[in-house]
Amino acid sequence: MLNFLLILLCLVTWGGVYAFYFRLQITEWWDNRFVKDKAPEPQDEPTPELQLPIRYDAAATETEKKDT
Repeated sequence: MLNFLLILLCLVTWGGVYAFYFRLQITEWWDNRFVKDKAPEPQDEPTPELQLPIRYDAAATETEKKDT
């Protein structure tokens, strides 16, 4: 029974030393892993208008020409 108590005491002590020594790295990892990131700030510049790769109005006029 004494052996189990000493093993448990050793594990707790070494775990405490490890956590105390690497506490800054552990807290940085914890924040990076589990804390939600802030939303990006809105841009002051207007966003450019996106060009569609397909022109639907041209396709509609072609089908109208074929129908007539």
